[in-house]
Amino acid sequence: MNAELDLTTAPARGNTKAAMKSAGARSADLWQVDPRLLHVMEGFNVRQNTPEYDEHIESITLSIIENGYYSDRPIAGYVARKDGENIIYVIDGHTRLAAVMRAIERGHNIETVPVVIKPAGSSMEDLTVALVKSNEGRPLAPMEIGMVCKRLLGMGLDEKTIAQRLGFSKNYIDGLLLLVGAEKPIRDLVSSGQVAATLAMQELRSDPEAAAKRLQEAVRVAHDAGKSKATKKHLPTPPRTSSPPAAEPDDQQPTPPKEIEPAFGKGILQLSTIDLLRIDEHLAELMRYHNECNSEWERIVPEMQPNEHGVFVDVATIYSPPIFNSALEIRIARRNDCWRSSVNYSLPTGGGGGSYPSLSDPAYSTATAALLSAARNLEEVIIDAMKRHPDHNRTQQACRHLYRWLREELNPSTRPLIPQQKEAHHE
Repeated sequence: MNAELDLTTAPARGNTKAAMKSAGARSADLWQVDPRLLHVMEGFNVRQNTPEYDEHIESITLSIIENGYYSDRPIAGYVARKDGENIIYVIDGHTRLAAVMRAIERGHNIETVPVVIKPAGSSMEDLTVALVKSNEGRPLAPMEIGMVCKRLLGMGLDEKTIAQRLGFSKNYIDGLLLLVGAEKPIRDLVSSGQVAATLAMQELRSDPEAAAKRLQEAVRVAHDAGKSKATKKHLPTPPRTSSPPAAEPDDQQPTPPKEIEPAFGKGILQLSTIDLLRIDEHLAELMRYHNECNSEWERIVPEMQPNEHGVFVDVATIYSPPIFNSALEIRIARRNDCWRSSVNYSLPTGGGGGSYPSLSDPAYSTATAALLSAARNLEEVIIDAMKRHPDHNRTQQACRHLYRWLREELNPSTRPLIPQQKEAHHE
């Protein structure tokens, strides 16, 4: 049952018990509700109706027909007041509900499904964020996350706040907003899976006016080569970018002192505790070098399949040498020529990370781009630990050691990062 709704304002708050009574629901640990009485907000769900998504609904439908509806996968609802009635809007679980209704249409009797109710004080902003953060099923595609970002932007949130609410970097949010604001041919190429979202974002940042033509040409080249998806190597010659004229040297100006520049991050960091860890290589130089190593990664690392939660458990892993029970770990996953990364770390003052790459993580067109993203995350962790514990000797020594390893592993004068066997290193 569909219902139109203002997607910038939360529905008028309703009475949960009254709504459940009206729906004939009964409560155990969860509310058991007739799926025919659940309402869908028109336009709220950002899922795109692609053939792949329809196949996903069909696979769940067949599972429900064969095994019944799993009680540990409840649908999330929000009780609202509409036309004098308390009704239940679906907030999370649209795909499961669609599969249930498809099974019912085929003659299978499904009397109730488990439903959990969102708190009555939830705002439309909270409900929209939950489309990404509380999604327990198939992860949203980048274009779909971009639609959430655009909706939140319309609610008055800025890009930085959106990044914090959704758990992504601001740079990634900026790219997603570029993507959903791009011309239709680009959006169609991404939605159809012919071009990765990250590649489209790179082209939009590089030359917005030429992006559509270049991506369409890349798809043509890929198809001619028997590939269904275009990658960076299928692009025509990179567009020329103009550089600002170099400033004339001023002999009257003293040379400023050299500042500490994070190897993988942005901007300049002045921090006396890591003066010995000066970074001479710039990110662009590192990327040029490591692009030469991508073919080796593609040869070594096979395509990987995520589990039912969209998480990659079998990953390629790189370990740092341990010191003072401290170590760094970078995990890399590859699927459909897209690379994702996650980090794990332990320091004298505590650990963190620990997650595996998932389909909801940013996807990169090369392995080394994913590596550099992980390196940026670890660099921030190390620098933050050194700033917060300036007098903790073991922390300072461990962080210097790990920071130096992180720098040298991505230095053209040393060997490139290559997946290692876990048995040879720490857990």
